[in-house]
Amino acid sequence: MHYVVVREQTKESNNPHYHLVLMFDGSKVDNGWTVLLHAEAILTRIVGATAKGCIQLCDSQFSRHDGIKIQNPRKESRDGVLEAEQAEFHHAHSSVVKWLMYLAKTDTKESCPFRAKNFFSSRLT
Repeated sequence: MHYVVVREQTKESNNPHYHLVLMFDGSKVDNGWTVLLHAEAILTRIVGATAKGCIQLCDSQFSRHDGIKIQNPRKESRDGVLEAEQAEFHHAHSSVVKWLMYLAKTDTKESCPFRAKNFFSSRLT
């Protein structure tokens, strides 16, 4: 699993928040809700209190509220099924790119305190 974290804070707000993008192999983890529950448990241990409601799926403008799964068309697919799977692949890929571009916007990165990071990620190898 890999992650990208992006800090956001508008000029008018005293409340910074972070967006976390998790990337994992969908052939090994098919249910994003399980990942969400594990993330909630980890955050609860870190902050020492219940993290219920502190983590939410926030990509509703680009997907169906359950994350975005990019799945390659199956090798055995043919004709109409292949075309539908290719269309779904391209739509999912486009949704991910739009969401990441939204998170990379610079207008909410100006209020970052000294030594705080606007972006950080796991190392992709």
